[in-house]
Amino acid sequence: KMGMGEDGSCHIAALLPFTEFGMGGNRINQQRYATQHAFSNMAAALMAMEDFNARDSRIVPELSDDEFTECDVKLSLSVLDDGSSNDFTVSNLLNHINDMSGEICGIAGVNDNFAAREAAVLGAAFDVPYITHAAETSKISRTPLFRLSAKISADEFFRADALIKYLASIGRTHIMLVYSAVHEDIIRVITLAGKENGVDVRTEIFQPPFASTGVGSPLDAMRRVKESGFRTIVLAPARVPHLVYIAQAAQDVGIDTDEYLWFAYDVVDLDIIAESVKTQPGDPLDNLYSGMGSVRTLDGFAFKDDDAFLQAWKENDEEFVSRLNTLNPIAPQMPGFIFAQPNYFQDERNFPILFSSFMYDTVVALGMGACRARNIMINNGTSSPLQIPQQVNFNPGLNLQYNETVKLQFQGASGMVNLLDGFSYTRDIDTFTFGAYNVRPKLEFDEMQNVSKHRYEYFLTSQRLPGEEYSEINPFIYADGRTTPPSLQREAFENNFLSSGIRATGLSLVAIGIAINLIMATWVFINRKKRPVRVSQPLFLGFICFGSIMSLIAIILISFDESYGVSATYLGKMCNAALWFFFLGYLIVYSTLFFQTLANQ
Repeated sequence: KMGMGEDGSCHIAALLPFTEFGMGGNRINQQRYATQHAFSNMAAALMAMEDFNARDSRIVPELSDDEFTECDVKLSLSVLDDGSSNDFTVSNLLNHINDMSGEICGIAGVNDNFAAREAAVLGAAFDVPYITHAAETSKISRTPLFRLSAKISADEFFRADALIKYLASIGRTHIMLVYSAVHEDIIRVITLAGKENGVDVRTEIFQPPFASTGVGSPLDAMRRVKESGFRTIVLAPARVPHLVYIAQAAQDVGIDTDEYLWFAYDVVDLDIIAESVKTQPGDPLDNLYSGMGSVRTLDGFAFKDDDAFLQAWKENDEEFVSRLNTLNPIAPQMPGFIFAQPNYFQDERNFPILFSSFMYDTVVALGMGACRARNIMINNGTSSPLQIPQQVNFNPGLNLQYNETVKLQFQGASGMVNLLDGFSYTRDIDTFTFGAYNVRPKLEFDEMQNVSKHRYEYFLTSQRLPGEEYSEINPFIYADGRTTPPSLQREAFENNFLSSGIRATGLSLVAIGIAINLIMATWVFINRKKRPVRVSQPLFLGFICFGSIMSLIAIILISFDESYGVSATYLGKMCNAALWFFFLGYLIVYSTLFFQTLANQ
């Protein structure tokens, strides 16, 4: 039986990316960082469970409220490896549900957007609330398929808006997004953010095979970026190593100079770059990374020295470390395994990693929601939420614990948590703090290769507190070593774009032509049994109208250019489609006339 036990026990399954087995391939450096990321988030989940059970209010003040101190709900926690993929997430979660005989009352975690959707589907199928602490996909909670899911993390619309607002604040109003095919959803959100903030956003896709020079290759994408004249480029690769191909292509076409400003979308984790990348000064990748920027959601510990979560983190003792090691889902000697030493939390190198505070709030939220649901059940004299009068539920027909969880408002480790927007069950944008980071090279001597190399550090340069504008904390050092961005935003080209008048005239004539053909086709159908129409063969007349409409559609497809915000990639596809529509329509019309003449003979 899914849900809380009759004694108030509530078991939470947390999914974290200890390995990247589900991604395939050999990614030793990234796997090491993924493990550290997951281990940090696991520590935060364990802290949350123990603080909730002790009703320790040093991080979440609301835990001292009577409704929670008088509640008998006790959390237990298990941590699973999601393998950074859909298949691993589903397989490991289903196996765990089977091992627990279904006694799970909450699912937390998952960083990957696609895997998070799978976890949300399973949560809905088993009638268990699911909250993601890191995934950004707006599809969660927006359809019946994900009916019991919510996000503690920032929605993808909020993240796109934060990036565009920062770039606009430094005067960058012409932006080119270069994205991998797996991130097509980003086009929608960043284009919308651009329109809302008065920023011209264009897009270019790149996809495998990366070594090719054909359409869609990194080299082709960089050529198109250069042709556009845009000097502010935002990169959204599927994997960080793919940036090597972008860097080489940028050098090949001559846009890796300090006249260009490069930003990484927040799908690029700067910690991976800082953890694993070494380059020789002047290499294509060095030219790309030096002076690069990124905007992402901030944990409280990233910008507050007196952060309550950070202080509690440092106070974890040897006994906590022992419990943490026991919780680790990875067996010793296996890839993805970390064994924490007794002084793990006092070691400055083990600073909490991105989204740790969000994981803490996720587990606390599931516990607080369970408490409220438990109190309602006790007050109604039942241990089953199915026996609760429907009017007690916030959203009749949904899980009672989920209903109470999304109604929560509390001051958490990541800021004010409020999931009740009535539509997507994600936090309001004004509850997040966003920060702009600057990647800077650091020269180190590699003794093994007897050569100097650049490693990379990233620094918080600006932050946007909830409801405020961006404010500078530290100077942003651009590729040329200065603190002012490149002056030229876009090269001036004499583009021969269609005027709005010509386009409107053409589309109007197309509309008239299509209307005439539809009227004629309707007339033929109505009068198909009359002798003059039967002699002309109604089927052939219908094909003539259909072919004419196809040829007219070609005019619609060639009525767009870059001035309407359409990328060169899609313009190329529309141009190819226009040729097919025009010639197929032409072929249908004249083939019909030919066969009609042949039939009459």
